[in-house]
Formats: sequence, C-alpha cells, structure tokens
Amino acid sequence: MPKLTRKQHYVPQFLQRNFSIGTDPNKVYIYENKHNTYIKPSFTLKSIEYNMQADYFYGKSQIGENYLSEIESSASIEIASMIANPKKYMRKHKTLPQSMHNFLSLSVYRGPNGIKMMYNAFCQSRIRQTDLELHETFGKVIANSDSPLYISTQKIWTYKIIRSSSYAYLPDNILYGVLPLTPHIILLYGTKYDMGMINHMISKYSMSYFIEYYNYSSIMNMYAQVIVDEHTQITTIDRLYQKFQIKPTTM
Repeated sequence: MPKLTRKQHYVPQFLQRNFSIGTDPNKVYIYENKHNTYIKPSFTLKSIEYNMQADYFYGKSQIGENYLSEIESSASIEIASMIANPKKYMRKHKTLPQSMHNFLSLSVYRGPNGIKMMYNAFCQSRIRQTDLELHETFGKVIANSDSPLYISTQKIWTYKIIRSSSYAYLPDNILYGVLPLTPHIILLYGTKYDMGMINHMISKYSMSYFIEYYNYSSIMNMYAQVIVDEHTQITTIDRLYQKFQIKPTTM
C-alpha cells in the first residue's frame, strides 16, 4: 500500500526553497499573523517541511495530493528554466505552456482561501460535512479537470518575467497575476487587459512601488503566513499599511 503523505503543502516546497535563508535551502523567514486570534504577530525562521501545509489538507485518499504532485513536477521544470534565463525563456515561449496554465490556475485556489470558499458554498447550500470530509471533497475538486477552478485555463494569458531589486514576498494565499519565482524574479501573467493594468502601474510609478504594493496585497490577503526577507520587521509591515491604506486607482 502506498505511503500516505500527511503534510500536504498548499504552497509547493520547490517554490518555497527559492526563498530560503542563508546556506540552509530548507528554511525560510516568515511573518506570521493569525487574524482573529489573540496570537501576537511574529517573525520566525521555519523549516519548509512544516511551512504552508496542513495534515491531509487535500484528504487522506491522496487524490488531490497525487494530482498536484504531477502538476508541480511539470511546473518546476518550467520555472527552473524561467529563473535560469528569463529572456531566453520568453523568446522561446511566446505563450505559457499548458502545464503552467494549470499550475497557476490551481495556485490561486488550492490554499486556505479555496477551502474557505468551498466551506461557505456548502453552508449556503446547507450541506454538512466534517472537517475531514470537507478537505477530502476539496482534494477531489482540485483533481477534477472539469472543475470551475480550470475555467481560467481556457483564457489566453500573456506573460512577462521581470527582475526587481526589491524583495517580493511569497504568501500562503497566492495572488492572481503575480507569482514570485524567487525574491527578485517575478512572473506576471493574465489577460491582455490584466497585463496592461500592471504595465501601466509600473510605468506610472516604478518597479519598486509595484513590488511594495504587491507585498502589501500579499499581507492583506494572507491566511497566516508570508515568506519575507530577514530584514523585515513590524515597522516594515506598518509602513506598508500606512502607504497603501488607499488602493491605487490603477489597480
């Protein structure tokens, strides 16, 4: 009988490793803020094995976990090529490969926000499930190519890989349109309209301003954790709150 994967990551470990600290490729520095609790926000160095995961997050049947492993295997190869030489990759690939479409589409919904959306939908429909049943159903939805989660893969996405001197955070709830591959190499993707809005913001302000706004959005949409750099402090987070309390009209 195949061994069950207990710790099921909703942010892939291969992606988290690109944000590792110092010489240890398996540790990241995180900002943790469990909203609606009395736990004080904190910063800590954490092992990737225990970060952005939960026991049987996609259920014990392994259906969702196994499917995501296949998706991640293909995507990790593409992302490694993007990081190695972004310009060469963009010359070779005018559009994103289907494997990346699938990976990016699922990245937005496979985490805590996805579970929350499903829970709310069940509540509205008066469907009762235990916590384990909910996660099992979620895993099966993730692995179903006919699921509404895959609607976005039917759209034509444009993309661009950019470099930034500013550090981009990696949240536990991945945002649509922006995926940091490393702290300083970022994949931007979306419809032509989406990309036009992003390009407009960067040209109107600056790349560093765009990354700061992205970091602010990551913190605002986080479930509990965001991978940050080791120089980030509470004052850094507070400064982002103060700077972007009013959302830029271009986004």
